[in-house]
This record gives sequence, C-alpha cells and structure tokens, in this order.
Amino acid sequence: MDPTDPPANARERRKTDTLQKHMDERFDALEKLIKSGFPDGDPEEHRKVHEGYIREAKEKEEVKLAVKKSLYSSGVWLAILTILAALASYFGIEVRK
Repeated sequence: MDPTDPPANARERRKTDTLQKHMDERFDALEKLIKSGFPDGDPEEHRKVHEGYIREAKEKEEVKLAVKKSLYSSGVWLAILTILAALASYFGIEVRK
C-alpha cells in the first residue's frame, strides 16, 4: 500500500464534495434563470400584478355587460313605444300631450 494514496473514504468524500458542489452550482444557475423571468426576481410581486390584471379585466367585463343590458333594455322599450304609437295612430287614438 502506497502511503501517498489517500484512504478510500477520503476519496469517496472528495467525490461526494465534488458532486455536492456541482449540484449547488447547477441549482444556483437554475434559480437565477427562473428568477430572471420575474421583475426584480420576485415571483410573489409578479403574481400580484397578474391578479390585478385579472381583477381589472373582470371589472371591465362587468361594465360591458351592464352597458349591453341597458342598451338592450332601451331598445326593447323603444320598440314597444314605437309599436304603441303606430297602433294608436292606426286606430286614431289621440295621445295626451
């Protein structure tokens, strides 16, 4: 046995340390890559911004629906009043002014 050879467990420990260092470097690189996709590297703030966009979109959709309902209702009333006026004119009914 050569005295300059490290014991087997020391070699194994170096392999483990090298693997650990490699995995740490890869994990750090992956973490950096993921964080680079978010403003200031903050995924929580990114989520909050998107929740705000979703809330705004829902509010806009509700306003559009309310406007449509109002227009449809006005259109129906206009049609009813037009028909009543036409019928009144046809039958010679005078509408009070």
